[in-house]
Amino acid sequence: MGRKGSRYTIKEKLFYIGLVTQGMAPNAVQRKYGVEHSQVSRWVKCYGLQGIDGLRHRLMGKYPSELKLKIVLEYLEGHSSYPRLCDKYNIPTIYQWIHQYTSGKQLTTRSVKQVKDGRKQPSWNV
Repeated sequence: MGRKGSRYTIKEKLFYIGLVTQGMAPNAVQRKYGVEHSQVSRWVKCYGLQGIDGLRHRLMGKYPSELKLKIVLEYLEGHSSYPRLCDKYNIPTIYQWIHQYTSGKQLTTRSVKQVKDGRKQPSWNV
């Protein structure tokens, strides 16, 4: 059983990638070490495309509406597939943008709401 919900260090990821590049199947890595085989495959792919930077934890970014529209139109005009666009721009949420656009909704950049003092107040205490 893997470490559900926890993050792996870059050193650990490189260890599992090394096993796969030496010929061990991702399924065998899962059986032996408990790391989900699809996760190992994703790490191998990211490492191959972007090197060590592809293994670093990404913070959710805000993307300008113009960039979102450019990527969506690139997909809709048939210039590239969804997975290739995700790899090219290193943005996993492209499918959501495409769905949003084809549903007739605008592609807007969300603003981040600040929390007043960092925790919820109970409703009975308001």
